[in-house]
Amino acid sequence: MEISLKFRDERVTEADYWTNGCAYSLNCICAAAALAKGKSPDEVLEIDPELIQKSVGGLPQDQMNCATLSVKTLHAAQEDYMRNARGQVKGRSAARPRS
Repeated sequence: MEISLKFRDERVTEADYWTNGCAYSLNCICAAAALAKGKSPDEVLEIDPELIQKSVGGLPQDQMNCATLSVKTLHAAQEDYMRNARGQVKGRSAARPRS
């Protein structure tokens, strides 16, 4: 699972995603990317598994890990941005290596 975030003026302008997981994983990572758009780095951290689960219309209990993993991946991309891109060229991408 991977999310790549692009920021401009401290807001997510693009959020691309990739996964080789199941349909639940795909739905969750897609929801995480969509929810991140337009958000500040701090607002991205407010996205949690419950919000992802609600955004996809619910998940079976045994698939809740998909929502959790998508949030961990999103937060890692945000942390990458905070660590590497803040103060540098605006519009730079913050990417998470595939896991």
